[in-house]
Amino acid sequence: MKAWVVDQWCEPEAMQWKDVPRPEPVSGKALVKINASAVNFFDTLQIQGKYQVKPPFPFSPGGEISGTIEA
Repeated sequence: MKAWVVDQWCEPEAMQWKDVPRPEPVSGKALVKINASAVNFFDTLQIQGKYQVKPPFPFSPGGEISGTIEA
């Protein structure tokens, strides 16, 4: 599958569109096929490394999504 990936702090336009392994949901979690995602102010800060919570690399931003539950 493809995903926008952040593997270093950068501007949103420097994110990379990469092939990534399809995740398998664990108990209590869902797998969502994302049809649309927004990059909002929170996401922009996180991509730049300026948000108070910094996820480990690599990560895919997207606090707002629309999609279909697949599993």
